[in-house]
Amino acid sequence: MLYRPIGTSDLMREQLHRLLDAVSLRLTIQVLPHGLHSGLMGGFMIAMLEGGVDVLYAETAVRGITTSDRDDVSAGIERFEAIRTEALPLNMSLGVIEKAMEEKWT
Repeated sequence: MLYRPIGTSDLMREQLHRLLDAVSLRLTIQVLPHGLHSGLMGGFMIAMLEGGVDVLYAETAVRGITTSDRDDVSAGIERFEAIRTEALPLNMSLGVIEKAMEEKWT
């Protein structure tokens, strides 16, 4: 997505710059290398509610599904860990974003 145009070059550069600026002690960004990876199966989020209950929200082609089923939540956590394992470390990810800004969007 770093090289796919979604708007003008100025807009793309601005959006990538915002990603870089968002990095903090509480927020990191990790880029997945181009190609097949576990993240292509659809978007999802895992949240811990008050009381320590984990909930999975998964997007499908027609709607989102929210569940606290232990097997579903465990599958989501395993998928998240697989994606994180495939992703570049923070410093390399930031470098890839900076490279895209310089090579493609200037």
